[in-house]
Amino acid sequence: MATRSFCLIFTLLFLLNTAAPAHAGELPIEINRIGERVLLLRCLSNNVTVIAEAYWKAGDTDAAIDNYERSLSLEPSNRNAEQMLELLQD
Repeated sequence: MATRSFCLIFTLLFLLNTAAPAHAGELPIEINRIGERVLLLRCLSNNVTVIAEAYWKAGDTDAAIDNYERSLSLEPSNRNAEQMLELLQD
């Protein structure tokens, strides 16, 4: 639950950060923004995985597969999504 709360808070803070693109002297700031985007994608991937699991538990295999695939597209290293896809596609 703490991870989901962190992801939600982080996502909201990220979306509120609407600063203009970096100029030459702002490279460290832009590097931080890239790191924030990577973290945001991981958070989104985790949320999509939770949705996929809910579909799986509800018996909607097609929707579960779609969401596990979406999760993998956001975070290709998501081992849980990989394992669940293998299980559901067999």
